[in-house]
Amino acid sequence: MFIELIRLGKDAELKQAGQTEILSLYGAYDVGYGDKKKAQWIGLTLFGKRAGQVADMMRKGTQIMATMDDVQVEEYN
Repeated sequence: MFIELIRLGKDAELKQAGQTEILSLYGAYDVGYGDKKKAQWIGLTLFGKRAGQVADMMRKGTQIMATMDDVQVEEYN
């Protein structure tokens, strides 16, 4: 399980797929300490009724606490 305080990097995007609402979020959290501190970017997706309920609150700069079970890491240079 992964639990982290995340800062949203842009406004959330709400989409509709049939009857299901899908909310896409992009944010960053800090990794490391001192001079080695850097931002790690992560993409999050929220499905269903709750996605539509919170979409208006998810604006750039908002901090959210994310709890994730299935985390997949891809690194780009």
